Amino acid sequence: MAKRKTGLDWILQDRVHGINYLIGYDNKKLIDFYHTYKTNHNNANDKEILWGYYNFLILDISKSKDNKSKLDRNLSSVYGAMHRFRSKYENKRDDRLIQLRIDKEIESYQCNNNVEGYEMEIEIISNKCCAFCDSIDSKRFNLDYAKKNRIIDVSKCKNEWGFKGTVAIVTKRDSDGNLIPKEQNNILKENSNPKKSHQPITAKSNKSGSGCMVSLLPIIAFCIYFIIRALS
Repeated sequence: MAKRKTGLDWILQDRVHGINYLIGYDNKKLIDFYHTYKTNHNNANDKEILWGYYNFLILDISKSKDNKSKLDRNLSSVYGAMHRFRSKYENKRDDRLIQLRIDKEIESYQCNNNVEGYEMEIEIISNKCCAFCDSIDSKRFNLDYAKKNRIIDVSKCKNEWGFKGTVAIVTKRDSDGNLIPKEQNNILKENSNPKKSHQPITAKSNKSGSGCMVSLLPIIAFCIYFIIRALS
């Protein structure tokens, strides 16, 4: 029977190497973190160090200069890894981490509303593990709606270990099943709410002729000024 790996070897073996690959990190950051953590926390065990590294990743990713879409996608991956940790090593279901994974995954798609020039929307892909997951599977939502509203309440999933589904970004189609170009959608919106033409703003005239008086006031004032100067 193979001897169980410990320390840095145990942490690297499939537990962090995979998450580092997903977010584009090499293992150097983990190795540096491991030695620093061991120095500052002499009695720390392997699981404590691994959990500490996940929290380090959250802070490190949040400070990165990546575009928001990539940043949110990377955070979603880390939250997913943290939930798997709690399930496997602490025998706990953590809906807070699951919700963070889903929310960040949805946010990562907010910048992709014009992929290949077509309108996009969010589709739920559930695990179909309970009546709730069955009821939301394949449902689609506009990106703006998904951004402002929580389209998946993971606490309603009856799976012992929590909601295991995900979301995907898909192209939006019209009633005939055709893709909706981004430009066409904008034209339809503009036609449904046409803008007023930009005409010069003029004083409105009425029966009393007040509009004409507005335009004559500067001339009258100018004439009064010279009359006063002549009399003085």
